[in-house]
Amino acid sequence: LEWFPPRPIGYYGTRESFKGRTGVSFDPLGAAETAADMTLGLLLHPERASRLVSQQSLQPGQLGLKEVIGTLMEGTIKNSARDAYLSEVQQVVNFRVLEHLMVLANSREVHPQVNAIVNAGLTGLKKDLLKEGDSEIAREMVRRITRFETHPEEFKAAAAPKIPDGSPIGMACTQE
Repeated sequence: LEWFPPRPIGYYGTRESFKGRTGVSFDPLGAAETAADMTLGLLLHPERASRLVSQQSLQPGQLGLKEVIGTLMEGTIKNSARDAYLSEVQQVVNFRVLEHLMVLANSREVHPQVNAIVNAGLTGLKKDLLKEGDSEIAREMVRRITRFETHPEEFKAAAAPKIPDGSPIGMACTQE
């Protein structure tokens, strides 16, 4: 974080700048959200989810979608950080996990078993969050899951901040 001080007046972001939700200052939570979004996009890709169901049916010892989702929830939403900063990073990641699960639960590009497994995971998560107590984060997640269950056709995943462009970096001819 020390390497990303606020930009001086007159120096605006470029295509190489991290995007975020904090204006001119570097948004560390936005960077975490972007990284989580990229990872979850691969981990919970609809075709991969269908392959996990299919592969486990052919070889029962293989990793299945249910295990992937369970492990993902245990390592994110059901996990807690002790440090205040890491806790906020964890919450950003948790909301991205929830969004990606709802996208997958709503997908028509998957085997119906995928929808069933993910929806069951969301139902179980909702029950766990309701037991958790009076946390505003738990209440917000329950509110989002309930809204999704009630009107899945209205669900639109929020966009994560865009990752900065990669190579070629620093070339004036490629500046926007």
